[in-house]
Amino acid sequence: MATVSIVTIAFNDVKRIERTIRSIRDQLRHPDQYIVMDGGSEDGTTDIVARYPDVITTYSSEPDEGIYDAMNKGIRVATGEWIGIVNAGDFYFPWTINTVLQFAESSDADILHGNQMVFTEYPSFSYFRHKQPSSNSEDLENKPSIFHPTCFVKKALYERIGLFDESYRVDADYEFLLRAKREGARFAYVPQTLTGFQTGGVSGGCTRFSEGYRILKEYGIPRYTSNTVKLLRCLLRKAIAFVVDIDRRVEKKRLQESKS
Repeated sequence: MATVSIVTIAFNDVKRIERTIRSIRDQLRHPDQYIVMDGGSEDGTTDIVARYPDVITTYSSEPDEGIYDAMNKGIRVATGEWIGIVNAGDFYFPWTINTVLQFAESSDADILHGNQMVFTEYPSFSYFRHKQPSSNSEDLENKPSIFHPTCFVKKALYERIGLFDESYRVDADYEFLLRAKREGARFAYVPQTLTGFQTGGVSGGCTRFSEGYRILKEYGIPRYTSNTVKLLRCLLRKAIAFVVDIDRRVEKKRLQESKS
């Protein structure tokens, strides 16, 4: 069976990283290498990491230039034929690695990907939903049609087409997948839920839509796609929220003045 390296990036994730590490510890088929790239955490994350010397084979804690710089550092030190990336707070199901590697034995793909469980944590409950890719790699020309957290990529593909473009802050994974498609990479869908992905974080907000717009422009893709609509909708919501906030502040100040 092929070898696999798993990369986790973290920064001040003391409340979430243990869930991720335990998910690697509990794999039916353990990775040949588990890499944790920490951005120089000062909140106790490193203390959590220190509890799992039998799980984590490679660990580094130093400042980085963002999530994709950290991912690239992890990829460079990875030795496995396949590389999976599961960020702090996210997790693999116990069957994930074993399922992917079994599928890889009968596939000539460069990138394997599957279904994703998305979850949002609130103070008193959590909300879960399972998501299947809406389409295949062909639709990458229009939108991120593949869930990057579920992807396992051949090390040889990174060596052939390059790593993540660090000029993007939150959407370099989409650019990488689109670049891979343009470079002739072979994709294969694994019909299984592979990753639990926590919403929020740096991928939230309008930045991902604005970066998506930039990617579409740079790749010469028509910019009237759904990504543009989502960007405009997001910016409109932010503008409305800003106006409402100003109105609330003005009304609060007026009430305070009327009482004095």
